[in-house]
Amino acid sequence: MNRRLAIIEDETEVRESVAAMLSTIGLQAESFADAGQFLASVAAGAAYDLCIVDINLPGMRGDDMLVELGRNRQARDTVILFLSGLEAEELEMARRRLSAFFAVVDYS
Repeated sequence: MNRRLAIIEDETEVRESVAAMLSTIGLQAESFADAGQFLASVAAGAAYDLCIVDINLPGMRGDDMLVELGRNRQARDTVILFLSGLEAEELEMARRRLSAFFAVVDYS
């Protein structure tokens, strides 16, 4: 079964790195530089199984994008994986706002 993945990340280098990592395990993802581009794709009928999302996006934050995505009945089952360099306090605020589970991973 083919899964449809999306990467929503404003930093080109990070976006391309995530796409490259996914390709090493045979997965292809569509890439978007901001939440608006991604939401326009969903509004046009695109459906994704997994979205890898930066929280700190320009224009509309990733956590705000998730709220907007939840308004689309077709997209409610989409799995969201947030990647972010935000400080723990800011991540905790986003987690509480979304009533979500966050696993904090230190990549340093």
